[in-house]
Amino acid sequence: LTTGTIYYAGQTNPITGCLTSRLPVFVVVNIVAVPTGDTIQFVCNTPENPPTVDDLIATGTNNWYLTSTSALVLSPETPLIDGQTYYGTTSIPPCESTERIEVLVNFVPENNAGENANIGICEIDLETTADINLFESLTGMPSNLGTWTGPVSLNNGNLGTLDVSALSPLGSPYVFSYTVDNSPVCPPDTATITIAVIEKVNAGTNGIGVL
Repeated sequence: LTTGTIYYAGQTNPITGCLTSRLPVFVVVNIVAVPTGDTIQFVCNTPENPPTVDDLIATGTNNWYLTSTSALVLSPETPLIDGQTYYGTTSIPPCESTERIEVLVNFVPENNAGENANIGICEIDLETTADINLFESLTGMPSNLGTWTGPVSLNNGNLGTLDVSALSPLGSPYVFSYTVDNSPVCPPDTATITIAVIEKVNAGTNGIGVL
């Protein structure tokens, strides 16, 4: 067949020998190339959103298989397996490429900044309270590859060492954010430490009662 050509189909009556009118059929011959893409693909693995076959990336519209010869197309919702190799074709219905791209999947752990925490400091203790490492106040399992931002300068990188003598009730609460963005395939994660400076109690001044 020649692509872009109109062919005509007709029938002959076997008894009378009469010919039917002819049905025109326009033919397009598809040449389906093997898909291209990274042969090693890193995918973000999170408990809330585990990676699936739909996360595999190749050119065109694809069918994915577990082997180079399998006829069973994997559903896009099929969970991916770390270290598993998957095989993809280009699909242009009713055609499919005869060759398959081979993709090895490697899981990447999600960015983890830990969980939020709160710290309270009395105003009268500001001058005597030792510097605080905010990182040690985060709960959960934070990565040590994050960075701190906040209203007051911090030292010592991921430790986020804070000189509390620079704080005051007027600026309270102080919110510091710790962001981990170490993995390019996973979204960044942020946790916060909120420090509240509690004003000292004012009992007034002494007085003399007259009865």
